[in-house]
This record gives sequence, C-alpha cells and structure tokens, in this order.
Amino acid sequence: MHSKRFAWIIAAALVVALGCSGKKPDVKGQDGAGGTAAADAGTPAEEPEVKEAEGQVATWLGKQASAKVAELTEKLASELGFRIADDDKVQQQIKKLIGAILKAKDVKGQTDKIADEATSGFLNKVKLGWKALKAGGVDEYKKQVKDDTTRIATEVIEAHVKNVVIKDPRMAQLMKKFMPVLQLQAKIAAIPMQENMSPEASQKLLGLALKLSVAGKSAETAAKVQDWATKCDPNMVAALEKLFQKLAKLKSVETAFGGIAVEVVGHATTQREFAAMMANIMKDKDANKAMTKAYENAAFENGEKAVRGSIEKIVALPVVDTELFAALGRLAAAEGAPAIIEKHFKVIGEDPEMAKLVDGFVIDLLATCGDPVK
Repeated sequence: MHSKRFAWIIAAALVVALGCSGKKPDVKGQDGAGGTAAADAGTPAEEPEVKEAEGQVATWLGKQASAKVAELTEKLASELGFRIADDDKVQQQIKKLIGAILKAKDVKGQTDKIADEATSGFLNKVKLGWKALKAGGVDEYKKQVKDDTTRIATEVIEAHVKNVVIKDPRMAQLMKKFMPVLQLQAKIAAIPMQENMSPEASQKLLGLALKLSVAGKSAETAAKVQDWATKCDPNMVAALEKLFQKLAKLKSVETAFGGIAVEVVGHATTQREFAAMMANIMKDKDANKAMTKAYENAAFENGEKAVRGSIEKIVALPVVDTELFAALGRLAAAEGAPAIIEKHFKVIGEDPEMAKLVDGFVIDLLATCGDPVK
C-alpha cells in the first residue's frame, strides 16, 4: 500500500461518508403533520395519488440534495479543514513532523552550512566563543541555539498552516478531491426507497404527500409537488450546511481525525516527502538568505522577536508556497489513501448519532419548507 498522503487533505475525506441505519418503518398509527387521520383510517395513504405525491417528493429530495452536496463540497472541505487544524492530536503530530523534517539528513546538512555562514568571520567567532564558554562549551551552545530556533520555527509553521495554508482555496480544492461525495449522494439518493428513514421522517413525508395529493388528477398533483419543491429549494443549502456543522462536532469525527493524524502525518514516507520539500526551499537564494538571518539572530541572542520575525519572512516567500502545494499535490495524488481513510472513518459511519443527524436533516427540511396548502 502506498502511503504518500497528508492529514489536512485526507482527514476530511470520509467525514461525509454518512451512515444511516434502520428498516423501513411502518407509518400506520404514527402521528405526523396532516397524516394522523389518514394513517388511522388506513385508506388515504394507500390511494394512488397519495403514493404518487409521496414518491415525487422523495425523488426530488434525493436528487436535489445529492446535487447540492456536490456543489457544496469545496466549501464544506474548507470548513472541515479548520476543524482538523484545531484537533489536538493533529497538532501534536504536526509538531513531530516538523521536528522530523528539520532532523532529516539533507535538511540538517544545509542547516549546518547556513549556521556556518551566519557565524563566519573572526569577530563573530570571538563573540560566539565567549557565549559558548558561558553555555558550557561550543557543542552545548550550538544545541541551545538550534533548540531555540526549532521551537520558534515550529510555532511559526503551525500558525502558518492553520491561518494561511488551511484557508487557501487550493487547499479546499485538494481536500475536495478526497471527499467521497458519491457515498453521501448515494445515501441521500436512496431516500425515495425510504428504507433508512425513521418513523418520524416517514410520517413527515406521508403527511406532506396527503396535503399535496389531488384525487384523480395526476397532472395537478405533479404541478403542486413541483411548486412546493421550487419554493423549498432555497432551504436545501441551509439545511445541508447545518448538517455538516453538526457532523464536525461529533466525537466519532474527533476519533477519526486522531487516527489519521497518528498514521498519516507521522508516517516515514510523509516525513521524507516534506523533508525533500524543505531541502528544495533551502536551496532557494532568498530563502537561504532569510534562514541565515534567522540563525544569526538566534546565535547572537538578538531576541525571540527577531528570530520569529525572520522565520515568518521565510514562510511568506513565494518558493515556500510553490514547494508546499507541489508536495501536497503529490501526496494527494498518491494511491492507498482511500483504504487508510476508510479504516479510520469507519467509526463515523457506525456512529448512531450520525444516523440521527441524517434523519434529522430530512425532518428539518420538510418542516421548514412550509405548508403546501397555504
């Protein structure tokens, strides 16, 4: 299995793999808007025009909602990216990843060269020699400088990822590629079968059908359904956005994020990919100059603010942007990601709270679309 993948892209991937459960309910005897009397009587609900209206509404709901999901995918991917970036386990793995990148052989070799350049010259050697004596030796002082620089660099990179990279439209595009919209579309498109709906949702649909049906007039029934659906359509996006906001807060989603963070972000292949990215950045003239300045500020104790400012200039360079999204693109295109995603996000599909949210989406939407007879 290939393992080139990146948590901020693929962690969002199966958050939309919604799980629904349950058998087709027996709606007779259930209470619902406009449906109680019909269910008790046992006849109106069986009439062809009622069945026709019910089927038309369910078909519209399945087709239109699944289409809207596709339209909203990029926006939802972006919102879920913010959620991922805030996850504690993800942040811990990001710190480990950054540490591994800076310790990589090629990166370390170039860092040592930059350090030598920053501290070259007789006067600098004298100044550093005195600082080394106070620190307990040259090696100890070098370690101190490197540790301080690494700590600040980690904080700056974390902030850059959270506040800039995750919010970049290109990131949403990458995440969008991995969101299995077809799975969610399949769930919603199956609504006309009414096999996964709760008694409450089914009764809501039946009550609406009773109000929309016109005895013996199929054309008029269809026209009424179309008119109601047209008026309801604007509510669809709001209902789906509300659904995804609730999904992002599920405990099962947090669990899945943690699993992906540990396996994907912490994987050796991911580390190698980003170490190569870092090595390429360090070869850039402007980046090399900015890094030299950062090390210089750290070595000569010009203050944390100065060191932080130097590193912030590095992450803002065009070459960093180019190399970062090139690396993300390669990881996003790697094979094997779907299997990893499926394994960790299985917990979401099995979450009973997920089924309730999906069912609630149907109920809320039908409730907010208004009475068709008014």
